[in-house]
Amino acid sequence: MSLPLPPSLISEKNALSSDSPALALLEIDMPQLAQPLKFVANDVNITWDGDTWAAFPFEINNIGEPAKGELPSVSLRVSNVSRAIQGYVELADGGVDADVIIRVINGGDLAELNPYIVLNFRVASTSVDAQWVNFNLTSTNTWSRLFPKAKVLKNNCAYIFKGVHCGYTGGETVCDRTLPRCRELNNSIRFGGFPGVGKKGLIV
Repeated sequence: MSLPLPPSLISEKNALSSDSPALALLEIDMPQLAQPLKFVANDVNITWDGDTWAAFPFEINNIGEPAKGELPSVSLRVSNVSRAIQGYVELADGGVDADVIIRVINGGDLAELNPYIVLNFRVASTSVDAQWVNFNLTSTNTWSRLFPKAKVLKNNCAYIFKGVHCGYTGGETVCDRTLPRCRELNNSIRFGGFPGVGKKGLIV
């Protein structure tokens, strides 16, 4: 079964004529790249929410609702004729675990920043041929994510020595990022560990 559309989009879809087309936006965020890839299924580039979205061919299959409780799987394919997307995917080690956001916006009012639809996915696998880069997408599963994102360490500092968070400006050049060493450098107030954490962990 297809996902239901909001009434505002249904009215536009059913109109005999309209100067407000619905535009699909695709954002692919690969951690290895300096910034997310942002595309619009359109003939020309657009500016929306302060960013330029490049006109680029991509296709998304029908997004349904699984009947047995499993995470939905969606096929996304992006044109690979120029080999540009393939290059990005290779730089990102295949793009697996990249975050993908699909938005549908009002193309007749680009000042409106509330999309009709926002769908969040994660790349499960990729494949490449001469025509397309194929992304197999799955819904993000919050139960499979590490929380908190950073490790909570008792006696080891997570900060880079002399970095912004560390804040040490003295003459020493070596730090093993332990609490005793931080105290030696009179910098324990900026220690990036968690001395109060117990040894057995926490069960939520």
